[in-house]
Amino acid sequence: SIEYTGFYLIDPNSEQLTLVMGKGLSPEEQLIAQETAMSRHPGWVLKHRRVYLSNDELISVPDELKNAPHYSQTLRIRSRLYCPIIHEEKILGTLGIASVRPNSFSDSHVKLLEFLCQVIAITQANLFSVSKLNKALSRLQHLIDVTHSGVLIEDEKRKVLYSNAELVKIFQLPIQPEVMVGEDCEVALQQLKALFKDPVQFEQRVHALLKKRQPSLGEKIQMADGRLLERDFIPLEQDGIEQGVL
Repeated sequence: SIEYTGFYLIDPNSEQLTLVMGKGLSPEEQLIAQETAMSRHPGWVLKHRRVYLSNDELISVPDELKNAPHYSQTLRIRSRLYCPIIHEEKILGTLGIASVRPNSFSDSHVKLLEFLCQVIAITQANLFSVSKLNKALSRLQHLIDVTHSGVLIEDEKRKVLYSNAELVKIFQLPIQPEVMVGEDCEVALQQLKALFKDPVQFEQRVHALLKKRQPSLGEKIQMADGRLLERDFIPLEQDGIEQGVL
């Protein structure tokens, strides 16, 4: 069994390591581990961006770690293994295991820990992306509310990502805008095209815009009941990758 585990992530504000989980450490030891992380093994891995493995810390320890503050407090540890958590060349933190017994870790432990770090890296990156998306959508929703325009955002698979109350009002739909999220936009197009003066031309124009993926602003559209709408079509991209349309 592994007596000690340390899981650290980088705080994006301070750029220092934060102890997320410390198995086998008392509350006082966790506090010390947190405060000294950058000058100990987690910080070494962060700096060198590679695996740290020592199966006898009384013999093989880098000089920069021997001279680090609080190093003497870690001498009960004989075997130690730390791996960097890296996603797309960006280091996110470190994951380490330790034992009071020498020669506790083999190549199999290294491979397993590296695999776990890859899983953690992907998970953290996805969580960060979701957080950024939620913040962006929140800001976008505020801007949409101010403009008093009907808005539909569809993703790259032509599923409704967002719609607002004004859009529902324009098309006189007996639903809340949240109900539309996840719906197929092509199905919605077929259901709503009859509301326009020239349904066939409306459908063809939508497909042409989606195919060309070029912005179109202020385009006038005549509805069957005589109302005149103005449509803006804006393709969404991130790092050259199609992300849907607004």
